[in-house]
Amino acid sequence: MKPLKLLFMSVLFALLLAGCGTADQAEEPDNSAADTNTETEEHQDHTDSTQGDDASDDSEADEPVEDSSENDSDQANENDQSIRVMEQNLQYEQNGEMKEETAFLTKSDNMAYSLYVLPEYELTGEEPNKDVLYFKEDDLHFMRIELIPEGQEEAMLEENTIAQLEAVSEDVQSVELPQEDAFQNAKGFAADNGEDAVSAYIVHNDQADFKISIYSKTGAQHQDAFLKMAATIMED
Repeated sequence: MKPLKLLFMSVLFALLLAGCGTADQAEEPDNSAADTNTETEEHQDHTDSTQGDDASDDSEADEPVEDSSENDSDQANENDQSIRVMEQNLQYEQNGEMKEETAFLTKSDNMAYSLYVLPEYELTGEEPNKDVLYFKEDDLHFMRIELIPEGQEEAMLEENTIAQLEAVSEDVQSVELPQEDAFQNAKGFAADNGEDAVSAYIVHNDQADFKISIYSKTGAQHQDAFLKMAATIMED
C-alpha cells in the first residue's frame, strides 16, 4: 500500500510542476513581437518623412523659375540702340552730283537729342526748344529743328505749319517724302515765292518726334543734305 501512495504522490508533484511552467510561459511577454512592431513603426515614420521631403523638393522644382536671360537680352538691345558711334558717313545730292562725307555725332545743348552733322554745317541753339543747323559759308541756308512734345495735337501742329509757310507764299503744296525710313510716317509741305524757298516736315518715328523747317533760296542745293542729317535725329 505504501509504494502505491508514493507513486501517486510523485505523479501529482510532476503534474503540479508542469502546470507552473505553463503559467510562467503564458505570463512572460513576447518581447520579440514588440521589438518587431517598434522597428516597423520607426521604418514607416522614416519612410513617411523621406517621402514628405521628396514631395517638398518636387514642389520646389515644379515652381516656375523666372528666365532672366530674356530680360537681359531686351536690356542689351535697348542699350545697343541708345549707344551711337561718334561718326557716320552720309550720302547726299548737291548741284546734281552725289557726295559722301563723314558726319560727326553732335548733341544739342538746347534739347534732349543728337544727330550727325556734316562738316560744312553747324548746330546751335536759337531759342528755348528750337535749334538751328546752318550752312557755315552762308547762314541764309538753315534748318530749324523742334522736338514735338508729348500730347501735341497733330491737327493743330499741321495747321500751324501750313500757316507758317503761307507767310512765304499762299500756294502751299504737299511734297514727296524722302526715301529714308525716318520719314515713312512724315508729312511734308513747301512754299516758294520765287526768291525764298521753305519746306517743313512733321516727323514721327521710333527715334524721335520732331518738326524741321528748311529755309533756303530758290534753286539752292542744300535740301538733300539737310534731310539726310535730319534723318539721324534721335531723342535721348
